[in-house]
Amino acid sequence: MDGVPGISQDPILPGQSFTYEFVAGPSGTRWYHSHVFEMDQIPNGLFGPLIIEPVNSKDPYPEDRDMTLTLSTWGYQSNPGFDYGMQASGGMGQMMMGGGTMTSSSQGLTYFINGDIPEALAPVTVHAGEKLRLRLINASASESYWLTMDKGSFLVTHTDGNPLDTPIPVSDLYIAPAERYDIVVTPPQTGKWYLRSKIAGQETVRIPFYTQGQVSEGPPPAPSWSYTNSSADGGSLAKVDQHFVLTPSGGMMMGPSWTINGASYPNTAPLRIGKGNRVRIEMQNMSMMEHPMHPHGHSFEITSFNGRVLARPLIKDVVNLRPMERCTIEFLANNPGNRFFHCHNLQHMRDGLATVVEYADYPLPHVDKWRIEPDFVKTDGMAFKREMRDLQFR
Repeated sequence: MDGVPGISQDPILPGQSFTYEFVAGPSGTRWYHSHVFEMDQIPNGLFGPLIIEPVNSKDPYPEDRDMTLTLSTWGYQSNPGFDYGMQASGGMGQMMMGGGTMTSSSQGLTYFINGDIPEALAPVTVHAGEKLRLRLINASASESYWLTMDKGSFLVTHTDGNPLDTPIPVSDLYIAPAERYDIVVTPPQTGKWYLRSKIAGQETVRIPFYTQGQVSEGPPPAPSWSYTNSSADGGSLAKVDQHFVLTPSGGMMMGPSWTINGASYPNTAPLRIGKGNRVRIEMQNMSMMEHPMHPHGHSFEITSFNGRVLARPLIKDVVNLRPMERCTIEFLANNPGNRFFHCHNLQHMRDGLATVVEYADYPLPHVDKWRIEPDFVKTDGMAFKREMRDLQFR
């Protein structure tokens, strides 16, 4: 059970309810969101932070204050003149030449921080020398953020809720859809300053802060964040029980359709795994747009990235692949069930960039009828909505 109709459970129909009961864990910065009509429901607000506090253990990186910042967008549904599907799925969007990646256009979108537009935010008052922990959650449908401070650097302490062995000082942080990062910020200067994001030279988010007291010296400059700057080079990859290779592709001249190994969901081949196995998945992005890949039900280790084997792999549940990048992830199959595995750019997911991780001998026949949902959504979304509505009264 983790909320994906047609894979792990039936949908919650209009007027009905469903009660989740679960043991909270592991601790860290999580979030919840809908998996029905995601392009409608998530941008319209059906999501939220889920912060799980540690029990009977001290936080490895204590701070003076803790804040959650959820980044999101809204606007394209109410703008019929803006072809969002072309921008996010098959169109050129905007290219960041320095980063070599394409993101969807910000045209027609409004950006939010905790539900407020940046212009409406009052400055967050901090004190000189204070350690401020910011839990960053990217809940946007397809937008990434490149965050910097006006001056100096900050510490990355957690990735997708998982603590790093050692905090990493960075000058900027790229956060893709569904990624979460915990950072610790020390005020870089006296008076007003900002945490900002710019994509393709356009400022999309600006979060104001105000430092009380005299800052004698701000944090020093630092390198940019990457998946590899927290680890030394490793040797060869260890032996695993099962090994899969996935090649996300599509979009661009192929039109608004996305594939894994040449097929679009629901026609992608499932990854069938055995409980207790060590599973390795190699992925190479064969498209000209980035793909934040996310398996439900498991965190994983990034054991290699762009050919570099990592001695101390990051633990995450989203890995963002820019054009032609490749990575290897590994996890222990210890959470039986059928688990969705998809790109968290919601347009790409809707247009086929998804598959299912299936545990052997774990059928879920009671939800098989809902496997037709993706076809309904693609061919006639309104008809599917009417079908969902009518089911309420049968």
